[in-house]
Amino acid sequence: MSFIIRKSTPLLFGMSIVFTTASSLSFAAGLEKAVMWSGRYAGVGGAVSSSVEGPESLFFNPAGLANAPGMQVSGNISPTFDQFSAPFSGASSSPITSNRSLSPPGSIFLSYEAMPKLSVGLGYYVSGGTRAIFENVNFSPTFPSLLPTVQSNLSITELSLGGGYELLEGLRVGLAYRVVLVRGTLSTASTSTSALTTFLVSNTFDGISATRWNGFRLGVQYSPKDSNWGLGAQWRTEVGFTADSTLNTKVQSVGSTTITEIPGTPSSLSAVFPHQVSVGGFYDLFPKKWRLLAEYAFTNYNVNQNLNINTGSSATALPLNWNNMSNFRVGTEYQLTYDLAIRGGYVLTTQVTPTGRASPIYSSPGLGHSFLVGAGLNLLKSLQANAAFEYSRASGTVSSDNSTTTTVGDYTSNAFAAHLGLSYQL
Repeated sequence: MSFIIRKSTPLLFGMSIVFTTASSLSFAAGLEKAVMWSGRYAGVGGAVSSSVEGPESLFFNPAGLANAPGMQVSGNISPTFDQFSAPFSGASSSPITSNRSLSPPGSIFLSYEAMPKLSVGLGYYVSGGTRAIFENVNFSPTFPSLLPTVQSNLSITELSLGGGYELLEGLRVGLAYRVVLVRGTLSTASTSTSALTTFLVSNTFDGISATRWNGFRLGVQYSPKDSNWGLGAQWRTEVGFTADSTLNTKVQSVGSTTITEIPGTPSSLSAVFPHQVSVGGFYDLFPKKWRLLAEYAFTNYNVNQNLNINTGSSATALPLNWNNMSNFRVGTEYQLTYDLAIRGGYVLTTQVTPTGRASPIYSSPGLGHSFLVGAGLNLLKSLQANAAFEYSRASGTVSSDNSTTTTVGDYTSNAFAAHLGLSYQL
């Protein structure tokens, strides 16, 4: 029995990690949600590479820091409620619907005008992560004793320092340095069959941890003086990481009620937070009154064809075969009064997980749709409050015609989010 457990541990480890890095973002794709946070910019679907300004530019386009007079502080929190439904191979009922779980991504930024046309910024923010919970997944009557909870809790955060400078009137450039931190805990379960027996394995990976110091973001914006339009582009560099963790395993064999525990196995996984390019523009139908925005973002998730797994005694590669991700963003903002602006946005996210690789631990094998409405209010001369509300959904069906590597059935996910933010100019 111990030989069988060791041989199957790498595969189960890989499946668990993919669940961590994808599942609770499955209404988006890959390792990141279509709209992560921002009370102000979420309301227009994040289509702001051409128009973002102030300290949040560190995330959206560092060139916007050039439009950050004085000293500014910005804080955001986006409580997000996720729920997922997917078939589990070997479970007594299928599909299984997860609990609706809460994840609160957020950010905090500070910018300072060092000299005319040059501002610098510092920020700490969530750029990816997951939280999904399937409690007490029932594999009986085959495995009556072990009722594992399948869950993920992963956070990808970044600490960033950068600056923006206006080279010529209307032409701004920016550069930001990024430290990427991966932290989390997860658990998963899977059945496996060998020549000797069939068994259920529940894995818990504690202390998932990785820090990378080689991330950058570059940006440019152009808006001619006294014009009603502008363009922008930004590039986020690729960051590969290997995350360490401790694997604790529980095993039940078919026909037995005994649960065997194997604690404390050092493990690691290797994946890539890929490079991203965004290009967009805005057009003012009425100057300082009504603005339209559009943006296209390409993310190179095709680089994650395999998840490389190491458990000390063995190494393997779990096929992912992810597709590249495209986000098509549109938004609008209308200045209803001097102190009140209303906003709306939509994001279409292309399918990253191939239908032939669909799984409860992957993002849903279909298009993602995000709908947003929001508003901004000047509370005081230097204090602004912003809020946006989001509904996101993705779904896909695996039929018997394309189920060579996955379980047949419907895979769906949805989320509700409230994006809340405050900004203050000192």
